[in-house]
Amino acid sequence: MTKQSHSSRWITISLLFTLALLNWGCASKVQPTEVVAKQTASSLPVEQKVQTPQGALEITNVSVSKPSFNPAQGDGVQLSYALSRNADVTVRVYDPDHYLAQNLIVDEFQQAGSHKLIWDGKDIDGNIVPDQAYFFTIEARDASRNTAVYDPTTFSGGEEYDITGVRFDREANTVAFNLPKGAWVRGWFGIRKGPLVKLLLDWEPRPAGENIVFWDGKDQDGVANVFEHKDFVYRILTNTFPENSVIVTAERDKQLAQKCAAQLGEAVWKQREEFKTDVETASVDEAISKALKAPESNVFISDSGDNITAGGAGDIPLFVEGLLKAGAPDAVVAGISDPEAVARCVEVGKGVSLTIEIGGKLDKINGSPLSVTGKVIHLSPNLSEEKGPSLAVLRVEGVDIVLTSTRQAFTTLESFHRVGIDALKRKIVVVKLGYLFPQLRDNAPRAIMALSPGFTDLRMEMLPFQRVRRPIFPLDKDFTWQA
Repeated sequence: MTKQSHSSRWITISLLFTLALLNWGCASKVQPTEVVAKQTASSLPVEQKVQTPQGALEITNVSVSKPSFNPAQGDGVQLSYALSRNADVTVRVYDPDHYLAQNLIVDEFQQAGSHKLIWDGKDIDGNIVPDQAYFFTIEARDASRNTAVYDPTTFSGGEEYDITGVRFDREANTVAFNLPKGAWVRGWFGIRKGPLVKLLLDWEPRPAGENIVFWDGKDQDGVANVFEHKDFVYRILTNTFPENSVIVTAERDKQLAQKCAAQLGEAVWKQREEFKTDVETASVDEAISKALKAPESNVFISDSGDNITAGGAGDIPLFVEGLLKAGAPDAVVAGISDPEAVARCVEVGKGVSLTIEIGGKLDKINGSPLSVTGKVIHLSPNLSEEKGPSLAVLRVEGVDIVLTSTRQAFTTLESFHRVGIDALKRKIVVVKLGYLFPQLRDNAPRAIMALSPGFTDLRMEMLPFQRVRRPIFPLDKDFTWQA
């Protein structure tokens, strides 16, 4: 919020007032004038009255019915004001950054006298506004096109001062302080000549009067007790609101939060059976069978239980074993993380056949090494010239197995090109992923997500949970739930 000193404000207002008098006296006839309401020294509710020539349009007696309210409970705040003449009136609500929150009325004709409007705490779209302090502006224009404007940011707010006399209750874990005016408050605590250890309030809107904040005295990490330190210090700084601001407090409503949580829980429970993957799924054997029989020329299968991008080991050779058993004539498995197997392929060289055990070395729970005999058909150089090849392709019957020296996910077509494979020209391509990454998904004629075993197994009921409260869905099906 823009801050302006009192002296500069009154100099500006005095200059405007002087210019207005000059125009009034020199003009051949009366010209339309703009009138700005300013603060008087009276106590709240403040009467904002414009010192204008007799009979001019004025906005006076501006006040709000309460300093804060909770729209989530159907609460509202009343804005009151008076007009000296009949006028077309616009009343708006703004947030601290001067963004429009709501139009209460726009160019509505109102007669001279007192008026009241209610704001329900909702924005233009009908949503409850975030917890914050909001202010009102009033614009009026009479039949002679004279205007009057009430904008509290032009004459109030923005005063910064420190709060003293803060009271700490170590037994109740509270910090209490008094504010002479509603203000944004920043309170931080630390050690004298040491670090800041706790930011308790970060420009939080607070009403005038006594304010109580709960704090157990612990630092930002919840470890050290700052209260117990002999050099404990604090500072609470405020920045006052524009006059007649109101604070919305819907987000602090614990009862509302519990009610909303219960409603959300009930909605989720009613739709629990609808939470499914948005792609075709199958077991490992079913996925292989469907791919072999598929009319599509190319099928990608995601080995979701061994998904490298989600924390899987990436070395379970289950699909290699299944494809060989099914006699797949044209398949790729990318890849199996096994630096020892890569080193062995490099040792024998490209074009040489060998028998080797692959995989099952990282995830020994869900897989075990698989012995295969095949020919090394490709070795990819390492990006570092100091090291040997980092990728090897071993052809075993109709299956090309990409062996990697590190856990590597194949997420693009280019990643296959690096090992000399055109993935879209192969009948079956198995990747250690969950959902296919965008380029593969957009180019694959068909995609199947295999619900396979591994550290990232999507079959929740297959995981060995031990410390969960039962019953719980989807581990348990036959039970009822109520918030």
